[in-house]
Amino acid sequence: FEDVTARKQSESALKQSEEKYRRLYNETPVLLHSIDRDARVVEVNDHWLKTLGYERDEVIGRKVTDFFTEASRKYATEVVQPAFFRDGMVKNISYQFVKKSGDVFDVLLSATGERDTAGNVVRSRAVILDITERKRAEQALSKAETELAHITRVMTMGELAASIAHEINQPLAAVITN
Repeated sequence: FEDVTARKQSESALKQSEEKYRRLYNETPVLLHSIDRDARVVEVNDHWLKTLGYERDEVIGRKVTDFFTEASRKYATEVVQPAFFRDGMVKNISYQFVKKSGDVFDVLLSATGERDTAGNVVRSRAVILDITERKRAEQALSKAETELAHITRVMTMGELAASIAHEINQPLAAVITN
């Protein structure tokens, strides 16, 4: 009787712990996903689904790169994924995701791998930050800096022209008055 009671308590504690983990994972306000060794999505959190506009059953089992732009897909398959499955970690990888609506947004992805007993990466845990607004702000700042540099050059050339005109006008004024 005691063995059954202890086992039931352990099972109940394990179930509560799993529910707590699942709730924490699903309610985290950044995009989270996991892929298997074939780069297929095995888990996503609610924020990921809401941001991309999908239902869970539309995502699970698909290649994670199905949700990337073509350029990001190529970079992921040719460079990042081979490095990830070799090293077991990637950090701040810049990608562009495509929402179900077709809208594109910029992200930074960091992931760590879960290894089997042979040391092979069999699953990932990825944290994805939406940096779309930051990218837009960087682009606006870059554009403003370019415009400021152009205005500065124009003003400098105007000052130079005024200085040359002044230098030419002085001798001309002397010749005209004589």
